[in-house]
Amino acid sequence: MPIGTAGGYRPRVGQSLLRDQAINGRRETEPKYICHCGQTFTSASHLRDHDERHRNEMQCPCDASGCSMRFNTKGDLRSHIRNKHQAPLTRR
Repeated sequence: MPIGTAGGYRPRVGQSLLRDQAINGRRETEPKYICHCGQTFTSASHLRDHDERHRNEMQCPCDASGCSMRFNTKGDLRSHIRNKHQAPLTRR
């Protein structure tokens, strides 16, 4: 077996075998939460956000002056504010 390999695996430059195993281990996590539509999630908060979209209650209003938009989740509201109401960043 060549030097620098572990069990025939050779990590790319800047990566480690343990890091890759940790990432791959997370990807193989079985979904624990299932929505009534059949979609699965590994986190209760992701299921909750998904369910809020099903209910379509629009409980998160935009507080910006002159904006009447409402959103299902806080994350959707944050994206809206970032994209529509914040001044664009200028490059130096």
